[in-house]
Amino acid sequence: MPITQKRIAEKAGVTQKTVSLYFKGSPLVSDQTKEKIGKIAEKYGYWSNSAAVSIKTKKFKRVALLAVQAESTSQLPHPQMMAFMNGAAAELETEGYSLVFAPVRINARTGEILSSNFFSSLSVDAVIGVPGCSIPEKLDKMIDSMGVPAVWLNRDDAPETVHAINFDEEDGARKLAEHLISSGKKKIGWFGPDYLHKEKFHFSSRVRYERIKMELEKSGKRIFMERFPISNISADAALFFAGDEIPDALVCYNFYFAETVFHAAAAKNLSSQTEVLHFASQWEHNPAVSGLKTYYLLPETEVGRKGASILLETLSGGSEINENIIYMKGTLFSGTDREKLKVVAL
Repeated sequence: MPITQKRIAEKAGVTQKTVSLYFKGSPLVSDQTKEKIGKIAEKYGYWSNSAAVSIKTKKFKRVALLAVQAESTSQLPHPQMMAFMNGAAAELETEGYSLVFAPVRINARTGEILSSNFFSSLSVDAVIGVPGCSIPEKLDKMIDSMGVPAVWLNRDDAPETVHAINFDEEDGARKLAEHLISSGKKKIGWFGPDYLHKEKFHFSSRVRYERIKMELEKSGKRIFMERFPISNISADAALFFAGDEIPDALVCYNFYFAETVFHAAAAKNLSSQTEVLHFASQWEHNPAVSGLKTYYLLPETEVGRKGASILLETLSGGSEINENIIYMKGTLFSGTDREKLKVVAL
């Protein structure tokens, strides 16, 4: 005779409703009863039919992480994706939800959606979107047509009908500028993407650069050397150290630009003369050297957690949050020992 919830209830000496609540993860079942039911279910190899429950309740206990990327499936999204996923998954797990990775490819030139199986075959209760390229209006409409709550992580042009959890780029720029001012730096440089021609793809670069520039000017300082490389980043980095005057400090858009500068400085034995500052992703954070380097750690994991918590609140019928865009602040790690930093750079 096949084992059923009714038989498990009989063997455990509880009602069938209690067994049903146990398999739904209800907090109404005591720990002692949970242990008893669990042992019987394991003994007879019984597991609740989650597919049947989903069909009946129209709740799947799954949230899609929609990773939007340009064309090629062989090109991985930005490594910050893992921090977003970790934060979101950890938060969703507290309410028994699973995070499902769902990549969607976009033709960056035409905006055509090249893969759309997600919208026809994957059953989820909500969507977390992460843009790896510009998002076409058509994709927003497809998500809206699903009729489930959605949030975007790190998107500056999200529709007003959904929430966007973004980095507070101005906070990072301000904190880095304050560090430069308090440490008495005079010859300050900037190294970042050519946002003037590609602002659609580098809005964060514009905000970081312009805010740092503004904060420095307010204190009577200025950026005396700036470079926005289009192709050869290494060649442009070397130019910072090619003349008679070199920067006291170089603010870099991200870790990649900072590392290029480190190598350019090391090639001329100038690593200890120029402080290199940058905006850092979670995967770049190394506690072993965080006291030697100066960087603003972006709150990627926290952004993922916040996006998931908003969805959980919506799914539970909680009150709506008023802000369309929520900004999350990061942390400044300030390095001071230039000799130690020289060894790290090399």
